[in-house]
Amino acid sequence: MKAKIKKLRSQLPYLPKTFKLIWEASRWWTVAWGLLLVLGGVLPVVIVYLVQPIIDGISRSAGKGVGAMEVLTTPVIVLGITLLLLPLSSTLLQWVRSIQAEKVQDAVKMRIQAKAISLPLAFFETPRYHDMLYRAKVDAQNRPTALLENFGSFAQNSITLAGLLAIIIPLAWWLPVLLLLASLPALAVALRFTLRFHAWRTRHTANERKLRYLDYVVTDSEHAAELRLFGLGAFFSQRYWQLRDQVRSGYFSLLRSELFAEIMGLFLGFIVLVLVMGWVFYGTLKGEITVGELSMFYIAFTQGQRIMRTMLGNISELYKNILFLENLFEFLSIKTAEGKARKKLPSIAPWEIEFDAVSFRYPHSGHQILNHLSFTLPPGKITAIVGTNGAGKSTLLKLLCRFYEPDSGTIRLGGMPLDQISPEALRAKITVLFQNHIHYHMRADENIALGSISQMDHREAVHSASVAAGSDDFIQRLSEGYETMLGRWFGGEELSGGEWQRIALARAFIRDAELILLDEPTSALDSWAEIDWLSRFRSLCEGKTALIITHRFTTARHADVIHVMDKGEIVESGTHHELLKLGGRYASSWEKQTREFA
Repeated sequence: MKAKIKKLRSQLPYLPKTFKLIWEASRWWTVAWGLLLVLGGVLPVVIVYLVQPIIDGISRSAGKGVGAMEVLTTPVIVLGITLLLLPLSSTLLQWVRSIQAEKVQDAVKMRIQAKAISLPLAFFETPRYHDMLYRAKVDAQNRPTALLENFGSFAQNSITLAGLLAIIIPLAWWLPVLLLLASLPALAVALRFTLRFHAWRTRHTANERKLRYLDYVVTDSEHAAELRLFGLGAFFSQRYWQLRDQVRSGYFSLLRSELFAEIMGLFLGFIVLVLVMGWVFYGTLKGEITVGELSMFYIAFTQGQRIMRTMLGNISELYKNILFLENLFEFLSIKTAEGKARKKLPSIAPWEIEFDAVSFRYPHSGHQILNHLSFTLPPGKITAIVGTNGAGKSTLLKLLCRFYEPDSGTIRLGGMPLDQISPEALRAKITVLFQNHIHYHMRADENIALGSISQMDHREAVHSASVAAGSDDFIQRLSEGYETMLGRWFGGEELSGGEWQRIALARAFIRDAELILLDEPTSALDSWAEIDWLSRFRSLCEGKTALIITHRFTTARHADVIHVMDKGEIVESGTHHELLKLGGRYASSWEKQTREFA
């Protein structure tokens, strides 16, 4: 019990944070919501209160003619107005709540997206991050709205219950106490189930993510061809349903225990109702209670029981929402040191890039990627790095972009340590073609302009970058030229792998960058396209420092300096001809590649 109380106390600070978020997202809608809640809580009490004078008035006036009914005019008119206002206020409340919910959900989504954008790349490569993001997006995104709705329902029912108790107490002070005591077991059961459900969802976050992944594999176009070729559809579908049955069986077990507890709570409430109403009927037979009072009391007490059950459900849901809000605020409170103020970029360009005894391994990995690596990218020159898969070549680009920090050693840009430079200022002057470049399902001109958002409406800049990357010819042949939608998601035209790569190259070239980083820039190009692009690349890099990561020696040979990497170290360096004369790994690999061409 102490652990549960301690858990609840740790969650309470999330309440003011949630209400602040709601207020900032929908200020005046929240005011309207509160006023309608109060109105909706008072009106049922008015209706119950009017039952007694109307019924007793009818009883007294029976057989005395229509004139005797005049005393009922005012309560009947008030009752009619109240009966009209009750559904009207409920309808207005639902309308306000819907608008409020949309605004709050958008505010939460905006905060989740802003936090995800601000996080270093390392966060995206850990299972813990994906679990946190999943719980924030799936379990917690709608919780602020749900909490507000539960809180509003609880407040509204509290107003109604207070009015009903004011009607019941004159008959017997102990009736409200009995009503409360009869409800406590159900409350304990609800809170216990809430804790168990939250713990169960937390334990199964990874399984829930795996289910989404398996469903994505089975239904998405990215995997469709391979699933059909290798007959993997049934295999992945079976994996999905095996895991789904496992997850579902645990959830059903929780529901069964909750159902049994709820039935017991309802049975206890029924017993209390029978005992209380027996006492009231006895008082009516003795003449101590009028028929109108009996009717009013029956309605008040049964409504009180119903409202008490609803309020217990509200408390349970409030607690559940508070528990899951921890997931949201845990994600939003992730702190990073990346945004700290740092020095500006060196004013002298082109830059010399120096790796000085740099060592690095990825977070949560025991594999050493770079091992005291030292080499230099000469200013205004094209440097190529070649080597086997896993040698650490692509990691260099991530370190230069400051997606990661070295474990030891120093990277200097223009003589200044890279970790002293603002990441935002650095990235604004770097352009990168990643090996796994993105296919944006947008127009062709937009795809290119994404490399420099400020150029989105500058057709000349887009066209120049496209010509430089060798994509202008095939874009002009598309149905609507540069305004053609690319990709199948929204009914656009699909491109070949090489065409997509040239779009990505154009996206890299449109950026006004001092440092050009290209990872396998010609991997998807055919020989003719590669020769055409390489013939123009040097002029594009004039006065800039460029680094090319490549497996193709036909691409590397055009660089001013070539470094051969193996197991995180530079093992050979020189120009193409110098490395051939050296007769080492580069020369051996060149001979094998050219022999294949021959």
